[in-house]
Amino acid sequence: MDKLNIFDNKYINLFLPNDGVEFLFNIINDGLGYNVNKPSSLHEREETLFIIEKLFKLDLIYVFHWGENHEKMKNEKFTIAETLNYINSIWFEKAYYPDYYGMVMFGHNKWYTNKLESLGMTDRTDWKWFVKNKIGNLEKFIEDNRPPK
Repeated sequence: MDKLNIFDNKYINLFLPNDGVEFLFNIINDGLGYNVNKPSSLHEREETLFIIEKLFKLDLIYVFHWGENHEKMKNEKFTIAETLNYINSIWFEKAYYPDYYGMVMFGHNKWYTNKLESLGMTDRTDWKWFVKNKIGNLEKFIEDNRPPK
């Protein structure tokens, strides 16, 4: 799995503010290119969890809503591993498109969206054009702009 480079151009939608990772189906379908209208294979699930882990480690995302368990979990603090284990536990074997609405939701962290907005990003901006013409090297942009840990 470590061979998957999330900064490869084919995964650029994973970095699209808000829409790129809001639901698991955004990551599965729009980010990785799998069909969410059928149950995910074990490989697709592992890849999705790998992507989520990488995005957490880059400090790009946070859990916006815990799905059906939101009220119980909303004020708790979880490690990345605990969050991934939770997602894996609620992601039942035959889940497909509509099922993901009841699961976890993500948002992009403010440092990221604020920096993109300062460069002129809006909800009508062509994301691929913006990355190519305003950001350039997305990995370097993230490294240079994310807050220190």
